[in-house]
Amino acid sequence: MKFSIFFLSILIINISAYNVFYPNFIKNKAIINNIDVNNLSKKEKIELYKLFNKIPVLIFKNQKIKPEEYYNFIKIFDPKHNNSIDLSNSKNQNINLVIKGSNNILNDDNDNDNYIWQQYVTGSNKYFTPIVGSIYMLDTSFSDEKILFASLEDAYDMINMRLKKILDRYTVLHSKSIKRQKNCAYDYTGLRIDYKKKYNDDDITEKSLIIYSDKTKKRRTLYLNPKKFLQIKELNYNDSYNLYRHLMKKYILHYSNIIAHKWDNNDICVFNNRKLMHTLSSKKLYRDIIYLECKLPTKQKIYDIEK
Repeated sequence: MKFSIFFLSILIINISAYNVFYPNFIKNKAIINNIDVNNLSKKEKIELYKLFNKIPVLIFKNQKIKPEEYYNFIKIFDPKHNNSIDLSNSKNQNINLVIKGSNNILNDDNDNDNYIWQQYVTGSNKYFTPIVGSIYMLDTSFSDEKILFASLEDAYDMINMRLKKILDRYTVLHSKSIKRQKNCAYDYTGLRIDYKKKYNDDDITEKSLIIYSDKTKKRRTLYLNPKKFLQIKELNYNDSYNLYRHLMKKYILHYSNIIAHKWDNNDICVFNNRKLMHTLSSKKLYRDIIYLECKLPTKQKIYDIEK
């Protein structure tokens, strides 16, 4: 009788607790089931924060919450989030409602077939690059939509030591120019090809090409946003683009470095924006997809390596 009661208590605990599943051999993505993100205990919030610092992509299944509840959930992943900044274009702070095809700024002739790689806010003079990015998929019922991630940490690890020593000395320039993003082409891998070298709305930032991925300073990562990349400061324009394409094609977009997720309705994806780049979809998939997007502002500085 005592054994039966003990077994029953274990069974109930297992049923009520959330579970974490790792679908890949390399634990770079975690799927979390049986969890209500709107009713987390203090202990669960601490556990999820620790998980986020280990695993760069977290997927929370079957969540039905309001935009303000979604925002409050996302904030647990960055204790230094900055509530005084709003990176959205909506009435809900830092939350954008996205209906695919309605708010795309890119040239219609150039991005019909290709994924477009990006990071959030990289290259801004006003804000630190967010640590936390997130998408809450509301409706993907009529689409075979996926989001892809590429690990910038793992890409750096793949680079040979000789090239690493060269890259460690370089400075990357990004531009926020909207005209540059509109008036360009994208090749079959989604890499941007500029038609002009300069635009009158260029807002250029400088940053070390190689940085630490977080405050522990245990791993290095590339600070490189294909959507806003302009040049390597120490190289001429053509050599900069050759290096950029070499890094993207040989290391960052290597097949072993890609993390994919096929959306279900009510999935919440939380990812480390400083460790990854992710895709925008081609316009051929821009239908019947509605989601909320969060770029969580942060007070957490970027940690430069010692040169």
